[in-house]
Amino acid sequence: MKISTTPADFAREIARYSRIFVIRDERIDPERCAGWLPPSATLLGTCTLPSGEQAKNMNSIGMAWRALMQAGADRNTLLCAFGGGTTTDAAGFIGSTFKRGMPVALVPTTIVGMVDAAIGGKTGINFEGLKNQIGTFSSPIAIGIHPIWLETLPEEEQLSGWMEMLKHCYIDGGTSVEWAHATASLDGVAARIPDSARVKLRVVEADPEERGMRKALNFGHTVGHALEAVALEAGRPIAHGLAVGFGMAFALRASVELGAGLREEQADEAVKRLRFWLASTPLPEAEPDALWAAMLHDKKNRDGVVLEVWLADWGQPRWDEPLKKEDFLRIWSKTRAEFAR
Repeated sequence: MKISTTPADFAREIARYSRIFVIRDERIDPERCAGWLPPSATLLGTCTLPSGEQAKNMNSIGMAWRALMQAGADRNTLLCAFGGGTTTDAAGFIGSTFKRGMPVALVPTTIVGMVDAAIGGKTGINFEGLKNQIGTFSSPIAIGIHPIWLETLPEEEQLSGWMEMLKHCYIDGGTSVEWAHATASLDGVAARIPDSARVKLRVVEADPEERGMRKALNFGHTVGHALEAVALEAGRPIAHGLAVGFGMAFALRASVELGAGLREEQADEAVKRLRFWLASTPLPEAEPDALWAAMLHDKKNRDGVVLEVWLADWGQPRWDEPLKKEDFLRIWSKTRAEFAR
């Protein structure tokens, strides 16, 4: 898996494929995709997916499979996808299952996609109102990252991506945390996207199928995914990264209260920064019991036990940490109060 940072480099990386099929988010202008494709390739067809989580349901997946069949795509056709994290998640699943697998290349157009969703080969679609319940491990052959896509990205989506970058800083440690806590504006975030992407790439290359250290990338995601699921069911969806931001606040507090090793002053500073960034984002209204019910379906769980990711220190994540319901309810109550408006 190679990350290219210019359209020309990406086009050269995929030039060995003579036939290409494009999937794109419905918001992406097709003319903006053309420069990423090798001029020698034949474009078999295109398929647009709805924006957001609607891209990751069976109606959208079935529509894409039908379009591939009608275009005459085969296992040697390259599926190239343009869009945010939901688009790349869905496209990866579509490509890994059509005719038992075809090559996929991804051009993420959001920060979340660039630093997280498109990297690592996790594909997934939602099922029964729960996030990423059906999926595969299938790495893309190439990823194209360029800040030009961010020029028209809404601020909420930029902030959502910054939350994933912040997660990478906490699990990477060192000067990353110092830089993150000194950042007070989204203006300087784009320049650090390649560094953040490399943090994830380094982890997934060491543990591609999430047997060990890759689980650290789920920091903040257990509660985050539960918040997403409950908010979506209530008809008030929240952006993925923003939900993860609230989830990180919980995980930071739990890392202290459950004795993982993180110091209280470290958690205080990090939660203070999260409160700054999420000041304009309402915490989804969700009954704690409903959140816990969603957390019981988390993919990291084992034998019915909710498994979490805590921090022993910056850059020292601990995964497969069991979480009891009574501890969740107590710590979540405190966390929720910190974000009360």
